Amino acid sequence: MEGGCCSTSGRVYHETQVMSMCGVHCLNTLLQANAFNEVDLAQIAHELDRREREVMAEGGITSEDYLKVRKAEESEMLHFPLGSRMA
Repeated sequence: MEGGCCSTSGRVYHETQVMSMCGVHCLNTLLQANAFNEVDLAQIAHELDRREREVMAEGGITSEDYLKVRKAEESEMLHFPLGSRMA
């Protein structure tokens, strides 16, 4: 993360939309600072995916729910191979 959490200048923080980084701009505007970039959010998403797989695997790696999630992840990786999912 870059910068601090909240602006103390009394001005409203705003980021101009760049590419398809809506989530980054939304969070930074909410926090009123340049707190996150796309790499930060990709790393957070990767960690959440890892934790989700661990929890789902507790029910058994052959369970129908686990297999559905794994298949969906593989499909997403095929459609978004350039770092949008850091597997």
